[in-house]
Amino acid sequence: MNLEYMMKNYKTEDLLNAILLMSADKDEALSDCRIPASEWLAANVIRQNSTEATPFLSNDYEELKQTATMVFAPAIDNIFKIVFENMNASDDKKQDVLKSTLMKLKNMSFRGDAYQFQLMEAAERFYKPFDEDLKNTYGFSFSTCQKVVMFTYQFYMSILLVADSSTNKIALIQSHGFKVPKEMLYKKFDKAEIDSLFCYLSIKPGDADLKAVSTDDFNPLYAKPFVDFGNYIYMPIPVSTISNFPKIFHYTFITEKKFAQDVVARYTKNRGDVVEQLAKEYFLRLFDTVHLSLKYPPNTKTFEADITAQSNNATVFAEAKGKLLTLPALRGNLDAIKDDVYKAIGKAYEQSVRTIEHLNGDGTFVDENDNEVSINSTTWNFPCSIMMDNFTSIPSEIYNYLQLSENQLIPYAVNIYDLDIVTRECHSSEEFVQYMIFRQMNIEKLSAMDELDFFGYFKEHGVNKITLDADEVWAMSYTDKFDEKYYALTMKWLADFQI
Repeated sequence: MNLEYMMKNYKTEDLLNAILLMSADKDEALSDCRIPASEWLAANVIRQNSTEATPFLSNDYEELKQTATMVFAPAIDNIFKIVFENMNASDDKKQDVLKSTLMKLKNMSFRGDAYQFQLMEAAERFYKPFDEDLKNTYGFSFSTCQKVVMFTYQFYMSILLVADSSTNKIALIQSHGFKVPKEMLYKKFDKAEIDSLFCYLSIKPGDADLKAVSTDDFNPLYAKPFVDFGNYIYMPIPVSTISNFPKIFHYTFITEKKFAQDVVARYTKNRGDVVEQLAKEYFLRLFDTVHLSLKYPPNTKTFEADITAQSNNATVFAEAKGKLLTLPALRGNLDAIKDDVYKAIGKAYEQSVRTIEHLNGDGTFVDENDNEVSINSTTWNFPCSIMMDNFTSIPSEIYNYLQLSENQLIPYAVNIYDLDIVTRECHSSEEFVQYMIFRQMNIEKLSAMDELDFFGYFKEHGVNKITLDADEVWAMSYTDKFDEKYYALTMKWLADFQI
């Protein structure tokens, strides 16, 4: 059953409800594709608003699931075709093919940048200070938007609890059980604010401006997560909506030019400040001393060190960047990948190295009040790049992407959400330093698509040099233990969220 057949023969709402149900289906055949395939299917079926069609039955749902497993097959086949075509190419060409391939695979998979409670808490810090600005400009606040998303998510979770049999699933699809009546929302929130929210953040099914979405296109439901049927709405990709929440208003502030320049400046500064403050909070779990925004040299204050965390024998010199991966990079464009990696990791690394060299030259620092701050010389000086996006395997292979200093350690490139988990799971600054040493020892041998796989390998094997007879070792499935633990924490956070 292909996409065009589905759109022609079934009601749009039947399909939306089936896709929502499938996105939470525990069928193992869907484990690697249910979220990205659901995203792609939902983005396309809303191009129509079919109301008269064949009833959606149990065998149709099974065919839909089968279709989902095949959505990315042509793209994956093409990727492997390119790989095989370059088997005898030069080493540099092979490396370029690998870089492009890994990024394309990231774009076709769903790991999520973080756990849901982390994403929502970060979004609150980014946007809640601008509640009034958003409401004055667009008619609704971030806080109301967050509550509507969480209300809908909790509503969907309650529905899924009873969708435990084939009969219940088909009844749910046919009754359009996932629709959220606006009257239900009007009872909890201001009507005008709800109407303004859906005016800005929803898509009308059958809108003539909606185009076919390919598997590597930007999904319009990321930017507008609701589908508005008049008296009721759907949130077709609920998991992805939460995953995208820290970015949902980013381009609203940066590109739409609806806010005064001082508001945009405040937003940009706040976003950077939030990342630095989160990093400080995380490092303070392990380090006695953490400084923000140290200036140097003291007489000119030309340069700034974003985050400096110090223990008795080690110092982490971290720089935070809010750069997000661009669509051309996600599609595998090498120039775009190179540019994104430099802006997110390379610039931070250069700044960290500059700060380390200033300290090694007996340089001093001052804080925001011009007070001199003493930074001791330590055995280990770790450069660190803190990102806001998930750069897939790149942090574990950063030596293939950047020109690194021969006199400095390889940088620890980590997104802010993974830094949260790593500092939760390390029992002391000594263990964190051991992990940094493990990375230096093994980073040219060990690779991982996920930081927590790399970290999980360390937790299981300790600070040992990998001696396996292989050019490259991939750390896989170590994230599963963390997922189990933090899924439970996420469920508690969801249950405790007050609307």
